[in-house]
Amino acid sequence: MKFRQWVWPCLAACHLGLVVCGAARVSFAEVPGVGAVLQWYGSLSGSENGYGFFAPGVCSQIRPVFTLTDSKRVWTDRLESGMSHEAELRVGSSVSLASFPELWDPLSASWSATLFGRHPSADQVLVTIEAHAVPTMEEYRQGVRPSWVKVYQGVFTSQAPTANSETR
Repeated sequence: MKFRQWVWPCLAACHLGLVVCGAARVSFAEVPGVGAVLQWYGSLSGSENGYGFFAPGVCSQIRPVFTLTDSKRVWTDRLESGMSHEAELRVGSSVSLASFPELWDPLSASWSATLFGRHPSADQVLVTIEAHAVPTMEEYRQGVRPSWVKVYQGVFTSQAPTANSETR
């Protein structure tokens, strides 16, 4: 048997073993000689991941909802509408920052500025950040179903500076 015919399956098996150890939360930090290398490889490859998608420490999915108004109508818009795939990925990254309550005000102001640029006739943007509330299994058995819960709401207006206002 040639070297190439068995080395790749062996490497794949080793990687799979590290994935299983990562899922089982086995740490290699204390293994003399190779512990640091195994941890480094696990970090680079993702094999150290605990795969705790449904763990209590995983935050809820967050979504912003934008309600715009002008003198004649009220409508909703999304950040992602009409963008390239790459731009949608960037927007998704900014939305993921909404998991941190201390960023709600600056994120909402930034998102509102984007929407005012897209809709110059808008006078106001109501930003609502909602979290997807997933019930525990016991709550689910009692009839509670997943729902979107409002966690933040902010109103932003498009007031142009007047001639008397200071600009910096």
